[in-house]
Amino acid sequence: MALFRIDGMQCRAGSQVSIFDTGGRVDFQAATLKRALLPLFLNAGTTGAEGHVPAKKKLRSRHGGVFRSGAGWPHGIGTHAEIAHELSITGATAASGTPYASLGHLLRPAEPASMNAGDGQTGDSAGLAAPIGPALPPSLPPRPPPLPYPPAGAPTPTQRGYIAAHWHGNLSLALSYWVNMVLVAVVARELLVWLRSLDWQHHSMVWATAVTAIAVLGCLLIAVWQYVGVWRAAERSGTGWSVVARIMVVIGCIGGCFGMFNNARILTDMVHAATVQRTWNDFSINVSPDGSAIDATGSMGFGFADRIERAFTDHAGIHMLRIASPGGSVSEGVDLHDFLHAHPDITVQADGICASACTLAFIGAAQRWATPRAWFGFHQMRSLLANTRSVDYVTTKQDDFKRELRALGASPDFIRLAFAKQGNDVYIPDSAELFGNHIITAIDANGKRWQADAWRSEQFLQALRHDPHGRTLAQTFDRIAVVQPAIYRTWVLGDLAVPSNPRSAAAARRNDNFWHALDAARAHQLEVASAQDVRRYALSHQQTLTMLRQQLSTSACGRYASGIAISLGPHAGAFKDIVGPGYLALFSGNDTVQLPSPAWRASLTDALHKHQEERWVSQGELVDEVHWSANCNRQLATLDQLLNAPGAAGDLALRAYLLAR
Repeated sequence: MALFRIDGMQCRAGSQVSIFDTGGRVDFQAATLKRALLPLFLNAGTTGAEGHVPAKKKLRSRHGGVFRSGAGWPHGIGTHAEIAHELSITGATAASGTPYASLGHLLRPAEPASMNAGDGQTGDSAGLAAPIGPALPPSLPPRPPPLPYPPAGAPTPTQRGYIAAHWHGNLSLALSYWVNMVLVAVVARELLVWLRSLDWQHHSMVWATAVTAIAVLGCLLIAVWQYVGVWRAAERSGTGWSVVARIMVVIGCIGGCFGMFNNARILTDMVHAATVQRTWNDFSINVSPDGSAIDATGSMGFGFADRIERAFTDHAGIHMLRIASPGGSVSEGVDLHDFLHAHPDITVQADGICASACTLAFIGAAQRWATPRAWFGFHQMRSLLANTRSVDYVTTKQDDFKRELRALGASPDFIRLAFAKQGNDVYIPDSAELFGNHIITAIDANGKRWQADAWRSEQFLQALRHDPHGRTLAQTFDRIAVVQPAIYRTWVLGDLAVPSNPRSAAAARRNDNFWHALDAARAHQLEVASAQDVRRYALSHQQTLTMLRQQLSTSACGRYASGIAISLGPHAGAFKDIVGPGYLALFSGNDTVQLPSPAWRASLTDALHKHQEERWVSQGELVDEVHWSANCNRQLATLDQLLNAPGAAGDLALRAYLLAR
């Protein structure tokens, strides 16, 4: 068994041995050490045919190794069956002077070792080797300085994808800068420019906002990837361009921050536009109950025009669009305008409000009707988005609208007023202006189509015609137009002269005109109406006074009997229900009477005196509530007497009384 002793330590074959040198520690297995040191020591002397070292040959220190043995070594170092050699090697040096090994002692024989059971006993071979005196190893040359680290620009290549390689700075600076930053930035910018140039007017703003937000976020992530990759590539690059690249990265980051602020502003505008557009989704497109028209009501939101087109496609037999809309999307108004313009067989009827984009759609039809309750509101168009494409689109469509109005025959003043209003303020023309500027072609009222001339008078009776309590009064004026046309024309001209705005003041003046015209016609009709018609009117008048006394007050009754206007409040409907039939009876009779000579008024007065207990005083003498109440009672008493008076004298007295009030 081989036993080695190195630096005072014994080790058996197969164990690990450490040899220290100035460069560090080297670990060997014992068997490996034997194979490594064998050539060194075999080279120290002249070898024999079998590898023996002659004993009488002097040791050579060519390799700095010393071998000494008193016996032959036929089997190599320390492999003799009965002798274990101890190796001690110091300063072994190759011929070139490079350190080969460093061991602490010279080679000397060790105590015999045995593999038998009697280990530890001295045998005959104990004197085979004699120790050699210690020798100092030669000094080692200084260790050369370590080699410099490899340059930072040449790292150990790592297998990465292209995107990851750029992110970690593993690509060349030129590729990272010119391709991944400059070229990709140009592509991303063109993408954003393309998105901004899209015609978002014809798309849902919710969808448009989502697409733009995703694009902006993607561009932000790409920018971070670009700048980080270029910065790291510049760090790894040893060229002077790395400084320039870093400066450009800093400039790009600053510009990107400003770009993000601008994108944030654009997204904010789009979110606001999407919010407004969502409020326009309250529209309803249905077939009318009688199946004669497509009813379109509500704001003109996204899909408004498409729904109308599909409705007409599904119901090919319908040729009427009844619309009531406050407006909405300009693009929806344009689309509906183009659809109506392409289908001249479809008549559009405004039934209620038609403002903003609704007016644009309305004039696209060849036949444009309006109901009596319709009104139109014109103002400037505006874009929900502030980008150039949307603003230019709206401006172009507004110019087209103006040109079409001029082609229809609208006056320059009307066009100026129509587009002078901004925001939610609108210009509301009356029916005369709508007819005069060819915005409407007819008024559809009560199943009749009214042209401009006929509607001039009819418009003031439409409110009564649609009022269940006022229909008989409207019919009364229809009779007045026949039996007393002069009074009727005067009434119409008076109403036409009333300014349309403010609406409340205009309504009050027209109401006064109505009752004054009715009273003038009543006075004239009392002179020619038959006795039966006069009596029916007188009964209606008596019922009116009784109703006022019972539901309002005796004072209100007295004022009305004297021809003074009173406030009816919630009793206006009941008042119209009573007076209407009386007026209609007065003007509806075909029979007329021929009153006596021009002195008939005097005879009427005399007849009245005979049937009155006291003279009827003028209203100027009634100055307080007591007098108004007393007057009411007197009027009712007088009417009761006159209605019961017989003969022609009674009829004349009744006419005189009714004329005098």
